[in-house]
Amino acid sequence: MINASDRRQAVELISEAVKEGAALYKACRELGISKRTYNRWKNTDNAYIDKRTTCERPEPQNKMTQEEKEQILEICNSEEFASKSPSEIVPILADIGT
Repeated sequence: MINASDRRQAVELISEAVKEGAALYKACRELGISKRTYNRWKNTDNAYIDKRTTCERPEPQNKMTQEEKEQILEICNSEEFASKSPSEIVPILADIGT
């Protein structure tokens, strides 16, 4: 991710280059970003903050509980399955209906 000060500087440099006659796509290419990225950064608020890092994300509905995690570890560490990989354990458990 690119920090806010670098985003601001990139927008300023590209804007200046375009104002002086450079093609937008060439100016963007020099900094390694797309025209779409430049336009998105230019049209955001003045903070240039990446909002992906500050948004709230809900917990997944299928997130395992602590009990489920402990049960899985217990099965994997049991004598029967200790030397097997998960790709071997899962079919065996499925065959016995677990």
